[in-house]
Amino acid sequence: FFFQAEDGIRDAQESRGLGDVYKRQEQNLDYNYLRPPKSVLQIKHDERYIKHGQGKKSIRKIFHGVEYDDFEKQMLEDLKQAIVRENVPMPTNIRWTDADILRFYYASHFVQPKSIELLRLFYDFITSETNFKLTEEALQFIKRGVIYQYGRDKQFRPNIYIHPYKINLKTDNIDAFINALLVILDTAQRYQFFPGYVENWNIIIETNDAGFFSFPVTILQRVIGATQNSYPSTLHRLYLLNPSFSLKTAWSIVKKMLDPETADKIQFLRKSDFDVMYDSIPKDQLEQRWGGNVPNLETFWPIPYTLNEPSWNPEEEKKKMPQQQQQQQSLQDKERLSKDAAEQHQRRIQMQEQQESQQKLQQQEKEKQLKIQQEKELKAQQETKKKKVERKEAEKKKKKKKKK
Repeated sequence: FFFQAEDGIRDAQESRGLGDVYKRQEQNLDYNYLRPPKSVLQIKHDERYIKHGQGKKSIRKIFHGVEYDDFEKQMLEDLKQAIVRENVPMPTNIRWTDADILRFYYASHFVQPKSIELLRLFYDFITSETNFKLTEEALQFIKRGVIYQYGRDKQFRPNIYIHPYKINLKTDNIDAFINALLVILDTAQRYQFFPGYVENWNIIIETNDAGFFSFPVTILQRVIGATQNSYPSTLHRLYLLNPSFSLKTAWSIVKKMLDPETADKIQFLRKSDFDVMYDSIPKDQLEQRWGGNVPNLETFWPIPYTLNEPSWNPEEEKKKMPQQQQQQQSLQDKERLSKDAAEQHQRRIQMQEQQESQQKLQQQEKEKQLKIQQEKELKAQQETKKKKVERKEAEKKKKKKKKK
């Protein structure tokens, strides 16, 4: 049976999710230098970031080291049964966890047939021999700066850059570009993510003032397709920089048709709007072309490490410990995640209590206003009735007067 049960609390480095066991690109580079620093453990996500909304309208960004609600647990169980029932092919080199399965369910908005379809597509994707082998042609896209990874935001989420205007749709091999994209995404997920703390990335697209009709929409569609189908629920922000007036106008129209949560992830920013990006990404992680402090890059590969703190590999640290200390460290890691999950659960309860209290106050206010309205209506009715009686009395007096 290919499922590994998970209650959302486990050793932070025991498994890095789907990204840890894929067939990797055949490179001699050791990417461990890209791991986040130890201060990653100080990240405290608020409840809304981790998960907000109820039922099928829920949005979740953190899947590891957190507690799932009753709806999520039920959906997970239903999907597991459907996978067995529908005989969905599963790669044998992947150790599935609840977090991994739940990502696909969220990606399908909890539509089970769509989840099954995504899992079948994922099987084809993950079992391909070529997706994660960086070809020389794909490497050239990185070296040309068409796509590359540089820097992180304030919560260590990696930033992935795409310059589609550098692509010649007539002469460039778009499949090679997608190969470069998958290698960059795979490396970011495997080495720059940290379960329970860093599980998302930012994608930054420089439009170079491209007009609505000249912008390579097909490239954007391929990028979105690759991330949605292969790396579900990992996008934090999609920034499109320096859009033309026509492109930004078109977006303002399309935005109204999108789900507010989806629209909020996508930011069209002119130079005057870059402060929005600075709120999330520090300037020492941005190139000067976008108002940052880093000289514009000329070398894009291998991926540079950009943080002031040294990277941290807890697995390597454990290997250097005596056996007894390793076991103690693993226990401490699990206790830490358990404590985080307990704190998040307590915060969730507090939020629910606050919401219930607020709803109660709103209901009381609503009832108060309704009572006031009813009293006003009753008073108005009484006034109307009184005036009606007074009119009748006046008419009677008038008739009597005429008779006399």
